Amino acid sequence: MIYGDGREQSIITAVAGSANTFVFGIAEGITQHTMLKDIGIVAAGNAGQHEIHIWARRGTSKAGSSGLWHAKWDCVRVYNFAGAQIWFQGGGVDALDPIQIMEFYGMVVERRNDSAQSICVLMSGQVNQTTRNGGRMDAFGANSAEAAGVDLKICRQLNSYDVTYNESTTFASNKSGHTHLFNGMSFQQAQLAVIGA
Repeated sequence: MIYGDGREQSIITAVAGSANTFVFGIAEGITQHTMLKDIGIVAAGNAGQHEIHIWARRGTSKAGSSGLWHAKWDCVRVYNFAGAQIWFQGGGVDALDPIQIMEFYGMVVERRNDSAQSICVLMSGQVNQTTRNGGRMDAFGANSAEAAGVDLKICRQLNSYDVTYNESTTFASNKSGHTHLFNGMSFQQAQLAVIGA
């Protein structure tokens, strides 16, 4: 559990010049019952960096399940990363590596407006049973003409990070997620708000 005093008051900033590909992630195996509440997370201008990259993977043993299960994130703001603000990368070639049963309340996710490679939320592979109540996805206050790319992409498991919406995308498997509820959310400043592949 990570609790702050408000998403505009308790702000975690990425380390400038870092070569890390993400700020928050999880280890191999199953991570359950996580809570993020009342925090902000801001980029530091690092090329290609993601803020949250949750990747369901088993490691060298290849035994058991992996992924992020039963999470609740409340009043969190994520913004201005060059890659994905949030990338849920669930599963591979079977049904034992999902990211599932996630609840989000009042999330504000703002991507960079000057890069087609920046996206608010990317859900690739087995990302199942997510609920979003309130909040928004936005291109960081840009006007529509300047806001390259998309706010949300839901697709099969990706071979590598890809936020495009054409036929050139390659997939690691045909596994995809299901059951996503968006209640009272807004999608702003995008060429496309939601795409699926």
